[in-house]
Amino acid sequence: MKHIKHLTGVRYVLNYAFIWITAVTILSCIFLTYLYAGTTKTSSKSQHNFSIKYLGVTVATVELINNHENGKGYLSVHAQSTGTGRLLFPIDNRYYIEYREKYLPIIYIKEVNQRRFEMEKTAYFNLEQELVNIITAEQNRTIKAEFPEARDFFCSLLYLSAKINSLIQNNESPVNIADDQSIVVYANDNYWKGKYIYSHTENIDGVPAEAYRIKLKLLTNNEYFRSDVLTNNLIKDDNELLLWFSRQTRNLPVKAEFKETPFSVFWHLEDDEPKGFN
Repeated sequence: MKHIKHLTGVRYVLNYAFIWITAVTILSCIFLTYLYAGTTKTSSKSQHNFSIKYLGVTVATVELINNHENGKGYLSVHAQSTGTGRLLFPIDNRYYIEYREKYLPIIYIKEVNQRRFEMEKTAYFNLEQELVNIITAEQNRTIKAEFPEARDFFCSLLYLSAKINSLIQNNESPVNIADDQSIVVYANDNYWKGKYIYSHTENIDGVPAEAYRIKLKLLTNNEYFRSDVLTNNLIKDDNELLLWFSRQTRNLPVKAEFKETPFSVFWHLEDDEPKGFN
């Protein structure tokens, strides 16, 4: 009898231990599943190829690759002249931008290789200290980051695209964008403010596209030096830009017009390849 009672007690202890271990295992699995689901990274990669036209002739191409992960990411851009552009104004420029939430730049690097002009430049955006540290081969200087919501040329395009595409995805009317919608652009070591409003709708390659007008105004008067023709030379005081967004292409503008004297410069989206991965 003593042996039977002893065995019964052992079985009771083992059964209790088994139940306890099973419960802990199940709870652990539930917790890990919840934890993993809460920390799963959503990543995407997209490539956009533009042609730059002047007087109807393609003079350069731009390849923009965006790696985006959980609101942050980095851009890689390569612009080079083609055909007639090599004769008129040869360029072979590269840009690298690391950005945080809302496409706000952290590091901006560009390598400019143009006719009779080469330059490497890096800008570090220290928003905590409200400073931008600018490094070139000739100097290292600092300017005040007076506008923490400022973005470089390419991040500005992405940010505007996200804002306007959110209207398109929600099937909202383009006129819902108020007149006071604005963006601050960092270019030529200065800050520019541009208001963007709906202009009109027209067909681009047979697809309706909504055009938005942006007029830029200089906000600061920092010293600046000769720079690249691709970005900084397009950002000028009182300069006007037109961006067309298609309801079929929900990334960057399908067309852009930078009004210049005597003729405008046009960007056309030739290829748009969004890719998603986890």
